[in-house]
Amino acid sequence: MHSRRLVPCLAALLFTAACVADPLPTTDELLARIGKAAAELKTYSYDRKGAVTRHGRTRPRSGSTVGMITREEGKTICRSYTAGKVILIARWQERDEWREFDAEEKRVNDGTHRWRQLRVPALDRTMVVKTRADAPDKYQRPACASPLDWTEAAAKSYVLRVTGEDVVNGERVYVLEGKFNDDYLREHSKAEAVKRLWPTIKIWISQSDLFPRRYTTFGPDGQESTEFTNVKLNGPVDETLFTYTPPEGAVVNDRTGEDTPQED
Repeated sequence: MHSRRLVPCLAALLFTAACVADPLPTTDELLARIGKAAAELKTYSYDRKGAVTRHGRTRPRSGSTVGMITREEGKTICRSYTAGKVILIARWQERDEWREFDAEEKRVNDGTHRWRQLRVPALDRTMVVKTRADAPDKYQRPACASPLDWTEAAAKSYVLRVTGEDVVNGERVYVLEGKFNDDYLREHSKAEAVKRLWPTIKIWISQSDLFPRRYTTFGPDGQESTEFTNVKLNGPVDETLFTYTPPEGAVVNDRTGEDTPQED
């Protein structure tokens, strides 16, 4: 009789144990762990897909990125390579009208300069923008930044908090959500980059490596989202990808003398 009673009791104990999850980290704890991981990061690679939706119009984009961070003698050098596809809005001179074109995008940070190459097959045209490698991007994220650093940068312009857990593509993640940091907005109210920020943000952070798996910012007139897959950290990378020479016939816009961030 005792054995019959013991079986359901054990089952109840096992069920209770399975339901007890590890407590969520505080926002400060999670950001500190992300900062430590970013400081120790040497190489990274990932595939991404996403879209920007504004005023009812959606522009998808996708690509793959490889990056390398070298720290020596107190100096940090970042190099990266991205290849992908985007939708470009450009003027079609033959018809004197603005149109959307499929474009092939390549971005290279060679450690000194950043290059953004756009090839538009329909126009048989290749355009290149050259900026300083130390210039921040349009979101004022550090020039030497991986997506790990993006979360730290977001903590400056948004008031973030850990709101729960989720599963993204079979992987457990922490969910960070936030809204504009009013003090930051007042301090940078005239910055063009800040004017482009969306008022609400949501980030899904991998519990295993702390790299974001999904990143969404949104507001009343649309949203911008990115999903990361095939994430690999601190593995071998092809360093030949981090060199770039504009192709013959390309139109090069040299903006190295400007402080404005590189356009996305």
